[in-house]
Amino acid sequence: MKRIFNLIILFNCIMAIEAQVDGELLLTVHNLDATELAGVTSPNTGSLAFNSTSNSFTNYDGIQWTQATTDVYLGDIKTGFGNSDQGGWYVLDGRRINSLPSNARTAASALGFRRRLPNAQDRVLKQSNGSQGLGNTGGSNQISLTQANLPNVNFSGTTSANGNHNHSVSGYFSDERIRNNVDAYRNLLLAGGGTISSTDGDHDHSFTVNSGGSSSGINQYQPFIVVNTLIYLGE
Repeated sequence: MKRIFNLIILFNCIMAIEAQVDGELLLTVHNLDATELAGVTSPNTGSLAFNSTSNSFTNYDGIQWTQATTDVYLGDIKTGFGNSDQGGWYVLDGRRINSLPSNARTAASALGFRRRLPNAQDRVLKQSNGSQGLGNTGGSNQISLTQANLPNVNFSGTTSANGNHNHSVSGYFSDERIRNNVDAYRNLLLAGGGTISSTDGDHDHSFTVNSGGSSSGINQYQPFIVVNTLIYLGE
């Protein structure tokens, strides 16, 4: 019985040794940080390395080192300085859906796009307010003020000056002669006449305040940098 027990122990030890993998047989991948990766000269397309800065595997796609563990889903949006479609990413430029590859057309239809991709040129992204559909556009890059936008203020001013003017009086003149053998005949306004001036009636005076402007729109752009917006429709 003791011999059988020893054989069983020996068999288990042999199986455990055979189950171990020789470390020399493992595929070795270069462990580089982001600075070292950027310094690699003319890497081959498909080269694989471990980026110790981001703690992830990365591969060279012929243009740049791309993180190999990033999850990408249909309809994802990104921005970049690339001027063309790349790796399943398509520039949102309003192109017709039927101009896309078949798999991208299928993905675009599944996302609800019918005839064209959304056109992101000269636009920013926003969340729907609940009634807006995905891909809808709106807004303006300028606003114009109306009277309702102006603050509630009071204006004051002075009326125009009309200068010196005259009013006539009523009465009658007489050619009575003062009889003192010296004065000649004179026209006199007799005391019995009236002295009421003429009536001008109701009238207006005008005044002016400074005004101006050309109703030009107000530019709403903040300082910006131009990039392309792309959507993932699959490779």
